[in-house]
Amino acid sequence: GLAIGPSGMLVSSCRDGTVLRANLKDGVVEQESVVGGSDADPYHRRDLRGCALTNPESSYFYLGAASEPAVLEYEWHTARRITRRFMLPGFEHPPTEGGIQSLTWVPTDTSRHQGYFYVGSHSGGRIFIYDLPLLADTGPEVNARLVSVWTPLQDRSAIAGLSFSGGMLFVSYD
Repeated sequence: GLAIGPSGMLVSSCRDGTVLRANLKDGVVEQESVVGGSDADPYHRRDLRGCALTNPESSYFYLGAASEPAVLEYEWHTARRITRRFMLPGFEHPPTEGGIQSLTWVPTDTSRHQGYFYVGSHSGGRIFIYDLPLLADTGPEVNARLVSVWTPLQDRSAIAGLSFSGGMLFVSYD
């Protein structure tokens, strides 16, 4: 997944548990390990497939975990660690297929938390729409609320990417 981050930085999640941050002004690319390779790290087996920001100037970005139905909140500026895990009840996919493939945030006044996360599934071409309690004082793990499930095209089954810009949702397929 890709997102435009602070100061025009491009942020990308990777399958190996790393995040790439590319400064579009000077071309410098930094790779950062978000989830460790140690069994002591509770996130060591995360396959990151989506990336979203709620505000381009925020020190948090959100990563979709393909290996489990969860969105990880990552503080990139100072702590450089996962601060919360939002579990996604109702996110269904066959165990033989990848789970979360893409992630984007859509601002809306109908959410108490200023917007919804749209989560693309590689199975069935469905988009799961969740309200994550971003503004609530929660512990390190909390359930999101499933708002809706949407299938944009009935004859397409593998969503590969989601992006929201200028009031429009863009969906790409494998």
